[in-house]
Amino acid sequence: MGIFGLVVGRPNPDAPASAKPRLPQAAVLHREQYQVTKQTEAIAQYDDIIGAFLRLAKLPQQKWTEHSLSRIKGAETPGNRVLLQEIIRRLGFKLR
Repeated sequence: MGIFGLVVGRPNPDAPASAKPRLPQAAVLHREQYQVTKQTEAIAQYDDIIGAFLRLAKLPQQKWTEHSLSRIKGAETPGNRVLLQEIIRRLGFKLR
């Protein structure tokens, strides 16, 4: 099942936005073998970077690792996507 989002509009010049920082490559790119030490360090560093971004954007503070884990705990987790197929069908889209 393919799902994508598309935002259409114009930016408000009176409210400039910034892009959310991405995970560093050291956290996600491995060559030939996992480099757990580098990955762990990169993720810890990203937690600090995303914390600064959230403070600047005046958003609730939460480490990226905690946020990510909360999204995949299980079907009982609030905010999960277990109902996504039903919602898409109700909107009139036919799924295989």
